[in-house]
Amino acid sequence: SMTISRPVVSPEKFEQLFAGLPQGVDLRVVVDSELGVEAVSGPAAASGRQPGVFIKVDVGLGRCGVDPEGVGALELAQLIDGDANLEFRGILSHAGQAYAAGSADEAADIAEAERLTMLGVRDALVNGGILVPEVSVGSTPTVLAARSFEDITEIRPGNYAFLDLLPIGVGVVT
Repeated sequence: SMTISRPVVSPEKFEQLFAGLPQGVDLRVVVDSELGVEAVSGPAAASGRQPGVFIKVDVGLGRCGVDPEGVGALELAQLIDGDANLEFRGILSHAGQAYAAGSADEAADIAEAERLTMLGVRDALVNGGILVPEVSVGSTPTVLAARSFEDITEIRPGNYAFLDLLPIGVGVVT
């Protein structure tokens, strides 16, 4: 499978992606707005593909994603779930603010806040009648520092395999 973990709002970009993607690849994309859903739906229909779609949740970085306290996630999930060209896969986050953590304990606190926030969004969707197959979290510092992955279905630890100076600076590796 291949995951595009940042929201794309250009139908032309999706057209290019679908045109160059070999058949059989499980494509997973991320949306955080109605515009993002529309951008992927048309090209998906035209290409005969049905990508898996995750809703990006803002867990504190403030860069992109729906507000976990609002109704945006439920509204998007209902929109995706009702679109025959798309397959709702779940929710996805990136606690990139952990890269600025001053210690492993602070990174662990951020990881736990991310986990609990995501489970709260999952529960809100389930209570709204939407099945949430996957709950995906990830940043290298939070994956390395996390105290628990209970009820998380996927971790995405970017440069985890090779590491670099950032997780060393946070104190999650030596």
